[in-house]
Amino acid sequence: MECSGCVGKRGSSRGLVSASEASPEGSGESAYPSVYKPPRNESLPRMDQNFSQETITLRLFNLSDAMSLIEWASEERIMRFSTRKPCTTIEAAADFIQSYIMPHPWFRSICVTGRSVGFVMVHPVSNEESRRASIGYALAHEFWGRGIATAVVKKVVGQIFDEWSQLERLEALVVVENVRSQRVLEKAGFVKEGILRSYR
Repeated sequence: MECSGCVGKRGSSRGLVSASEASPEGSGESAYPSVYKPPRNESLPRMDQNFSQETITLRLFNLSDAMSLIEWASEERIMRFSTRKPCTTIEAAADFIQSYIMPHPWFRSICVTGRSVGFVMVHPVSNEESRRASIGYALAHEFWGRGIATAVVKKVVGQIFDEWSQLERLEALVVVENVRSQRVLEKAGFVKEGILRSYR
């Protein structure tokens, strides 16, 4: 089973589509959220007292991030809802960064006080003339429950429509059992559109 979400350009109803139009990763049933782009000047949500907006940054990955990537990408509780297997060696991590992350159109490292602790990506959906894209993310377990993932998703939603002017809909698909990720999307303004049954 999966759950998902989307955002459309502010003021446009074209961000709303049927669940059958979704294009996620995973298998079984999927659900669909839909929201509007937040105002450009919207600030990131308040973190707990140990974090401020300034300590959370997004940047491009580089090969020196291989060790940091292993720290979270090797954890089963983080990768259990991913279609990718856990990454457990420096060689595998470096290969993943070089062959997949670096050529990707929009793949960023989530950094806390300069340390890479996860990723967020936006991937254009094929055969849509780049009007639709999907968002995905993962965060090291030690940083769960602090509002970081929600802050990152809101930040990406707030800027991706400016960077990709042709984009009309941003969607996310989440395995139904992944309740934490669904909450991240809901807090970021995503609205559930439905369940995609026997989708993948």
